[in-house]
Amino acid sequence: GRNDPNKQVSDAEDLLSRGVDIFIACPYQAPTLMNVVPQYQDKGIPVVIYDRRLTDMSYATAFVGNDDVALGRICGEEALKLLPDGGKVAILQGTPEIGRASCRER
Repeated sequence: GRNDPNKQVSDAEDLLSRGVDIFIACPYQAPTLMNVVPQYQDKGIPVVIYDRRLTDMSYATAFVGNDDVALGRICGEEALKLLPDGGKVAILQGTPEIGRASCRER
């Protein structure tokens, strides 16, 4: 999708019309990609999502990626070890729309 959620959806629609047997994607913006992913499920085409989750993962046949909640917990535990008496903590996160950053903050 070249960092363009609408292009990613357009590409996904094009692939669907070509009759692919499996759809593998890393959602640039999950809410936008959800406009087309259910159509794959309706046609019985497996959907493999990697790196970034869909807003509704029930449409994914499989997911390949990190457990972002666990990642956030581990970062917090390391911060506590390094700053046992407390301190100022800065968190620089990615694009909030992607969803991974909010999982890591839990």
